Amino acid sequence: LRALQLNPQILLLDEPTASLDSDTTHQVEYLIDQWMTASPDRACLWTSHDPQQIQRVTHRQIRLPGSHL
Repeated sequence: LRALQLNPQILLLDEPTASLDSDTTHQVEYLIDQWMTASPDRACLWTSHDPQQIQRVTHRQIRLPGSHL
């Protein structure tokens, strides 16, 4: 939330919901989605070990060699 208050153009998110419960995770995903759709010039790089989350929150994925996801 603090990062969004600064109105950045790019977010780099390293497992931002890793320690959150399911309901709070979905709230964060919704918040980031709203932030992204509010301006076409914004970008977000989101890392996660949760393949279902990656499918929910991204339009494009990059998988690193040796990844099991």
